[in-house]
Amino acid sequence: MDANSLDEMVESINSREELEQFARMLLADLRQNSEDWENPTLDRYMEALAEVISSAETVYENLGRKTPIEPSWRLFGELLLAARYYE
Repeated sequence: MDANSLDEMVESINSREELEQFARMLLADLRQNSEDWENPTLDRYMEALAEVISSAETVYENLGRKTPIEPSWRLFGELLLAARYYE
């Protein structure tokens, strides 16, 4: 799995089942491509996830999008994906 596939997959998350499948794909990507992850350990990943959540407005602004007001399955997926790269 490459980063583009994950980016495309996260855009189509509309249900709990799709988020579950995405989380499993993230795990598979970590196992196969940990050298490509900025945060490949649980402690680094969780720290990055907390930072992504904290700075969600800036993250979405940088993407040229409005910050979602209501949480969604897709939002959860986007946050999980962003923590992969967040510094």
